[in-house]
Amino acid sequence: TLYIGTDAGVFFTQDLGTSWKVLGTGLPNSPVYDINYHQPTQKLVAGTHGRSLFEIDLSTITVVNKEDLSVNDFKLYQNYPNPFNPKTLIKYSTPVDGHVTLKIYSAIGEEVIALVNEFKSAGDYEISFFADNITSGIYFYRLEVNNFGLTRKMILLK
Repeated sequence: TLYIGTDAGVFFTQDLGTSWKVLGTGLPNSPVYDINYHQPTQKLVAGTHGRSLFEIDLSTITVVNKEDLSVNDFKLYQNYPNPFNPKTLIKYSTPVDGHVTLKIYSAIGEEVIALVNEFKSAGDYEISFFADNITSGIYFYRLEVNNFGLTRKMILLK
């Protein structure tokens, strides 16, 4: 087994790099610069930039195979309220740890704002979007987690 630390977490391969799997460890949003595996204790120590050391007990880790996931495992709920003015709530969930972006786009595809752009652990999340400084209209919000993406439409009425 080969382990690698990246700016998006710790991954491993058991087929010489043909496929990679995510270790669901909940590491902070910080690049992993060094890792060391201690076989007798089955522990992996990850050194991160500015965040110290993290010990990962591999005997208790459940590995998520990216190939086994489908877009149906990720959830992006309809914002509430919709239509809204000037605030709405967006809820989403991800079954895996990974880099998450949640962005708002205009009807012509221009990015308005990035509400989320960071590493998140698997789980359920919600975020408020305040549209005080933008005009009425149709907007889209897009969730991207690793290689998966979902988009929904919302309406701002002022």
